[in-house]
Amino acid sequence: MDKSEVASQISTQLAEKIGEPPDDVTCPENLDAEVGASITCILTEQGTEYDVTATVTSVDGESANFDIKVADAPNN
Repeated sequence: MDKSEVASQISTQLAEKIGEPPDDVTCPENLDAEVGASITCILTEQGTEYDVTATVTSVDGESANFDIKVADAPNN
């Protein structure tokens, strides 16, 4: 999956959970569309950066579904 698509889907999932999207999400590389593959992206909210990990849970043709986990503490 293209890294910009992964970042967009992370923003969408977070918006559904907390009511609004983060200021920015950037991913350093594309995400392999295979179950168990993961990537760590950077979420920026009000100038503070957090790691957010996307892990593929299922693959359907050209698209993949993934779970996201935002780090409990901001990056230093």
